[in-house]
Amino acid sequence: MEIGSPGMLWTAVIPAAVVLYYFFTKRYDDLIIPSTLFFEETKRHEEASPFLRRLRRNALFYLQMAALLLFVFLLLGPALGKGAQKTGEVLFIVDASASMLAETDGRTLFEQHRQTMGELVRGHPNSRFTVIQAGEEPEILLSRSDVPGEVLGILDGLRVTYGPEEMESTLALAVTAADGLSATAHVFTDSLEGKSLPETEGLAWRVHAAGKAPDNVSVEAFGVADTPDGRSAIAKVGNQSGAEKRITLSVRDETGQRAAEPREMTLEPGTSENIRIDGLREAAAYSLQADAEDGYEPDNEAFAVPGGRSLPVYADSRLHALVHKGLRAAGYRTLLFDPGEQGSLPDEAVVFTPDERLFIQRGGRTVLFGRSMEKSSGPPAAADRAEDSLFSFAPLEGVYVSELYPPFGDRFKTIAEAGGRPFIQRSEAGGIAVLAEPQMTDWPLRPSFPLFLWSTVDRYSAEGGGLGSFLPGELRPLPPPPGGDGWELFTAGGEFVGDTQAGRTFQAPKRPGLYLLRSAGEERYLAVVLPDSEKHPAAGQSFSSGEEGQRSGADQAGTSPAVPVLLLILALMLAEWEVQRRHGLSY
Repeated sequence: MEIGSPGMLWTAVIPAAVVLYYFFTKRYDDLIIPSTLFFEETKRHEEASPFLRRLRRNALFYLQMAALLLFVFLLLGPALGKGAQKTGEVLFIVDASASMLAETDGRTLFEQHRQTMGELVRGHPNSRFTVIQAGEEPEILLSRSDVPGEVLGILDGLRVTYGPEEMESTLALAVTAADGLSATAHVFTDSLEGKSLPETEGLAWRVHAAGKAPDNVSVEAFGVADTPDGRSAIAKVGNQSGAEKRITLSVRDETGQRAAEPREMTLEPGTSENIRIDGLREAAAYSLQADAEDGYEPDNEAFAVPGGRSLPVYADSRLHALVHKGLRAAGYRTLLFDPGEQGSLPDEAVVFTPDERLFIQRGGRTVLFGRSMEKSSGPPAAADRAEDSLFSFAPLEGVYVSELYPPFGDRFKTIAEAGGRPFIQRSEAGGIAVLAEPQMTDWPLRPSFPLFLWSTVDRYSAEGGGLGSFLPGELRPLPPPPGGDGWELFTAGGEFVGDTQAGRTFQAPKRPGLYLLRSAGEERYLAVVLPDSEKHPAAGQSFSSGEEGQRSGADQAGTSPAVPVLLLILALMLAEWEVQRRHGLSY
């Protein structure tokens, strides 16, 4: 048996008061004896069965005491029949975004929430627990486990992911995980509005929020740009606290060395200011550190990588219409030029042309289709070999080629073949020569054709530049490495993180910082930056919502004996009424 309301034990004073009343009330019974000769005999008759005599004399008292004790028992909220069974569904929805690292009283909000979750697990040993981690792709870490040790192990392994919380999709997943059962869902976050909670029958919500927002100084934006006077850093710094803050800004390169002289500034409460730092030393990547007294560190540092050049794309008007359509499908807005305009083409551009002379003249950043000074010949064949990273996203398997032009000489490397003959070649300067016109092959009709055009332009645009910025855990295709099977990922300090194969989607690390991709001697930096939503730690009220309020399923386990106890009390009251009817209140 379980007691749901032990606090109602104070009502036991009511029957105790009735007992005291009976103790201190004097009662006399009239006994008629015909003669003193019969006094001794009458006395023996009275003492022959004292228990039954006392029961007859105090029947009303016993009935009243039984009814009162049953009332007290009912007020204690007893539950029968399931005390030793596994009862109650409890869901933990854990916000693992960077804002959980906000500190109050020397402890992060994440640590405080984890302690609360541990106390709930230890306080409800008969419940089943489901743990859900919030995020863009919410994840069920544990489903309906009734082993407290297993649940505590999952909680100890929780780590901040730094990504956005995306609580809406996470709460929808929690409703699905409850599967229509009566359950209590505990949401651990910094702030959440009540209207965000889904209204689901049988599912009660308990929101655990941050009671106070920390003082915060945030690097709201950071970037690096090349100007006629050199390289400059531009930053926006905000003071989200209620007091004036003195801030020191330090710019460092990928090796941690100082890239510019530190700058000091003072910000009033609730204000922000744009800062420009000129004269940066040339580097592959940069970080900006804002040193100030606050209670939230993740947004005190920002990262930037100078990206590759965004080169314009020029297409010869003589090209087949399928090439123009492929470039549009790849997402490029091309600039058309006529043969008489070739001399005005900029060097910093990617050019697609059927003109062999223009191709040889420009060298790199040029893609040739066909050979205008040669004749094509058969036999028809299918592409059977492609050994270059350009084809990581654009495989040539099954591409049919009716005719091919003669290949270029020794200064060109064959990177794709059809029927054992060169199909695509690369020059020493970096130009790409497709030895067939678009109408000679079915390649432009395949999805791999615009992907090949995209890979080519992206390769030229990214030469010598970084890969830009990623969000924590972001999935994005990478340009294929010029050599090797894939990229190896390192921190800026040289620690190995992982690798990714060519042609596969790359997932950025979860922790913000500078990272380095290496492949066959080539190095490309990237920056993992904090989402803008995590640069403003919030605070809110903790509250409960739903049918079960703040009580968990474990608190409502068992079957209440209220109905049979009430029927028994009613029977006792009827017996009291009959005793009083026959013998009066003084009986």
